[in-house]
Amino acid sequence: MSYQSVTQRFLTHFDLRSSRPDLGYLSQLVYAFAQLPYENLTKILKNYRTGDPTSKLRMPDEVIEDHIRYGTGGTCFSLTFTLWQILEGCGFDCYPVMADRSYGPDTHCALIVLLQKQKFLVDPGFLLSRPLPLTHEPVAVHKFPMNFIQLERLESGNLMGTVSGYRVYTLNRSGKKWRYTLKDRPVSVEEFREHWLKSFSWNMMNSLLVTRVTHETQLYLRDNYLQVTSEGQRNQQKIRGDYARVISEIFGIPEEIILEAQQIVKQQKLSVVCSP
Repeated sequence: MSYQSVTQRFLTHFDLRSSRPDLGYLSQLVYAFAQLPYENLTKILKNYRTGDPTSKLRMPDEVIEDHIRYGTGGTCFSLTFTLWQILEGCGFDCYPVMADRSYGPDTHCALIVLLQKQKFLVDPGFLLSRPLPLTHEPVAVHKFPMNFIQLERLESGNLMGTVSGYRVYTLNRSGKKWRYTLKDRPVSVEEFREHWLKSFSWNMMNSLLVTRVTHETQLYLRDNYLQVTSEGQRNQQKIRGDYARVISEIFGIPEEIILEAQQIVKQQKLSVVCSP
């Protein structure tokens, strides 16, 4: 299916002009797309409202239109698939890859862009606001406003010198934390879709999650707790009273979306407690 109209809608909304597919243009597109928050509210709603498994997948036209209308985004699969289609629509050569996280294999995804004989990591689910070059250096560190991203190269066990993936860490005053292990192996649309469908059964569907990155601040919400991270500083607070209004003011997502997702999660947790 062609998503050329979605690509044009995205470019128009963010006031971007079509250009030749070089690093400068790629950086513009990735920075603009990082304005879409990571959030599972829309995923929770779609899962609850839709019986057909394949209809639960939020396609690029829905992701972009919902962001323009409601300020929403998506989780790693919907964000990655949408950006994949946009980048291809802008003339870039890229492919999706899977990654392992602490809660299981193939539980994260990202894109690798091929540009001038160089590979770049593009990760909208982790809200990376710029493409990161994947070099043959054993370790590479990239500075972001809130922290550093460290990439550690992994080599294939049977082909000396062949890169099989990268361990991705964040570095800050609290230390070094492993985030995921990226596998540099293109996955087909069918395999990507299988992993995407499996994600609807993960524990993350039982909590409200919203993350947004501004120029100097990262906002991270998990249920009632909000964490605000800026360079060299991290504050956490509990949201008390008038939850939907407060979260709406912080993230710009309409209260009705927050309220409905909150109610669904409460029902899910209650059904687990009451089940024999």
